[in-house]
Amino acid sequence: ENKTMGEKVESFTHGALGMDHPDKIEEEEDGSYSAGQYLSAALTVGGIILALV
Repeated sequence: ENKTMGEKVESFTHGALGMDHPDKIEEEEDGSYSAGQYLSAALTVGGIILALV
């Protein structure tokens, strides 16, 4: 998998914003997209915890 930095940033951004993967047609595992999803989930959980405290 040879992706440029721009493609990785785009995948990360799509993951963080909860958007569909930019290359949804290709059913490949994309680390940048997954990292964005994990960041989004962590921020959501953190926000909920802060709201409860």
